[in-house]
Amino acid sequence: MEKNKSTFDCIIPLGESCNITFLLQNCKLKKETSLFEWFISENLNSITKVLNKIIDKTDTNLIFYKSPTHIAINDNSIWSGHYKKEEFVPIYLRRRDRLLETIQNNNNILFVRMEYTSIKYTNEDIEAFTSAIRRINPTCTGSKLLLISPTQSSLDHPFVIKEFYDGRIHSSDPYCTGVTINTLFTDILNKVGYNLEDTSDITYTDSSDV
Repeated sequence: MEKNKSTFDCIIPLGESCNITFLLQNCKLKKETSLFEWFISENLNSITKVLNKIIDKTDTNLIFYKSPTHIAINDNSIWSGHYKKEEFVPIYLRRRDRLLETIQNNNNILFVRMEYTSIKYTNEDIEAFTSAIRRINPTCTGSKLLLISPTQSSLDHPFVIKEFYDGRIHSSDPYCTGVTINTLFTDILNKVGYNLEDTSDITYTDSSDV
């Protein structure tokens, strides 16, 4: 029996933290590491700023030390303790180019951001993000931003799919090993039209250094 085709060609994770990567690993959907994985990004607006600098080719020297043990991208709102600055620069360039290529070559992308804090976005925030995506691929019309968070009740934008999740689940299970958070995530993916069984074009990897 032929499997139903997913609504989306691929998933691009946008944080807020490593939890989204753990969840993709657990359901065998993780591809090569995207630019904002293994980083804490405090809000979507910070990601939009980085995207626009990449598009404008003004992202030289974007990586710096936030502290002796943490590096940051662009400003202190996107940071990680997983890398040293000198080792991450070539990784950044590789992941940056991969992100651009993925967006350029796919018109039906599911961008996923899972937040466990109460951040409220405006339609202007979302429009700024979608404008950056359209600058990379003007035909990216079938894409959506899946926001999984404790609060998005007032946000109403056609690009956004809102799903609720209690951030306390993450607090008690930060590495996403439990059934509750994994079931919630896979149920949401199925709900929005991402068929987890349609993995014929997916090369699974759990590597963090690609």
